[in-house]
Amino acid sequence: MKLKFLCAIFLLLLFSNSIIAQNKTKYTISGTIKDAQTGETLIGSSVVLYAQKPIGTLTNAYGFYSITVEEGQYQMAITFSGYIIDTSTVYLQKN
Repeated sequence: MKLKFLCAIFLLLLFSNSIIAQNKTKYTISGTIKDAQTGETLIGSSVVLYAQKPIGTLTNAYGFYSITVEEGQYQMAITFSGYIIDTSTVYLQKN
């Protein structure tokens, strides 16, 4: 009987964390990475948002990327082989 009670408490705590995490507002930052001089899309560019833990992605066959994260301030870095790393600060408050 005591084991069932402990299991029930454990499950309640486990699911309460996921419910709390879902209440945070998330937004999507997206765009296309292109060469500034030629306008050519840079397929496979790395896009990373730095906060408590880095979140990143690669651009697709059209140079497009999309990352969904919580509202906040991020340091964004874009890298592509042979190019200088481009960094900027992003204040994400809407999509």
